[in-house]
This record gives sequence, C-alpha cells and structure tokens, in this order.
Amino acid sequence: MLFITSILQLVIPLLITYRTGEFWFKTGNYQEQPSVRFKHQYILLLETDKVLRSLICGTGIGYDNLRSHCLLKYIEKDINHDGRPDLLNFDITAPVQPGENIRAVTLALLMDLRLDDLCMLRTESLLVAHFTSGLPRSQLYISGNARYARSSELDYEKYSIYHRVLHQL
Repeated sequence: MLFITSILQLVIPLLITYRTGEFWFKTGNYQEQPSVRFKHQYILLLETDKVLRSLICGTGIGYDNLRSHCLLKYIEKDINHDGRPDLLNFDITAPVQPGENIRAVTLALLMDLRLDDLCMLRTESLLVAHFTSGLPRSQLYISGNARYARSSELDYEKYSIYHRVLHQL
C-alpha cells in the first residue's frame, strides 16, 4: 500500500503538469497590440524645383526659428474602443510662395510606442514617409500601415526595457 501511494504521489503531479501543456514548454511567442501615440515632434522637408530652395518646418529644440511655420492637426481614433489608438490622421499645411513647385516631401514623426500587458516596454520610434514626383503637387495623401518589428525577442522577465528604433512607413 505504501508503494502505491508513493507512486501516485509522483505520477499524479506529473500527469497534471503534463496535461496543462507547459511541462515541455521551453519557448513561446506572445503578440500584443502596442499603444502608439504621437509625441508632438515632427520634421517636414519640402523640396522645390528651385536649386537650394527647400521648406523646412518642425517642432522641438532648434526648429523654432525656421523659415516656414506649418500648421499641424492630428486626430487619434480608437475604432474598436480598446483604449489604444488604431488610426492616426495627420493634416499638415505648409506655406508655399507663389511660383514654388513642390517636387519631394519627407515627413518624420516621432512616436511613443508602449507595451503594458506581459512586459513593460517603452520605445521612441521614428516614422518616415517620403514621396518624390517629377510633377508639381499642391496636395499629397499618404495612407499606410506602421509595422513595428524587432530583430530579437524581448525578455519578458525584465520589468522595464527602453530602446530607440527607426521604422519606415
């Protein structure tokens, strides 16, 4: 009888841990939708058809005395009501002199990306959009998905990780 109870004391916990699915579990993947917010810092470069004539505007330290003052409006929309913005709409208006033709646009937006569920991650990301055309433009619409990818997995056992990464739109 003592032998049977000893065996049951060993086998029953082994069966329970095996049936939960984590007995042989060594690695795993977890996906989380990050919270992406605009940090109110941007740089806009408009290249004209005139040589050495560009319009630069932006926010942040050192950009207050630029030649151009752009008007930036943005809206964060939470479509599925989970508390994280799903859509970011930006509207930037730049003053252009009569006779200036815009040939290329480069926009860099500084974003704050956070993960909060399994691991605590805060990342500053730079979204870059670039457009070049041989024809002059008066308006430009860019629509895209920002995909954030890491080259290595995060160690979820570390409580707080801080990285700077560059992403392109």
